[in-house]
Amino acid sequence: MKLKLLRPLGFVAIFAIFSISLSCNNSSTEANSEEAIVTEYSCPMKCEKDKTYAHEGKCPVCEMDLKKIN
Repeated sequence: MKLKLLRPLGFVAIFAIFSISLSCNNSSTEANSEEAIVTEYSCPMKCEKDKTYAHEGKCPVCEMDLKKIN
């Protein structure tokens, strides 16, 4: 009797693990595609040489507006 109950539970457990692993792989793929779209900003005066920033704002050295480089 116990063996008949364990077989369906085993299949359900394997299916759940398989489903979770597939969903984890999809989320990492989405994260990689979002990283490719990230816009970078840099100072037009190159105060800090080739340093880039992930957000708009002002250069911490000369206070000029950062410009989009993508």
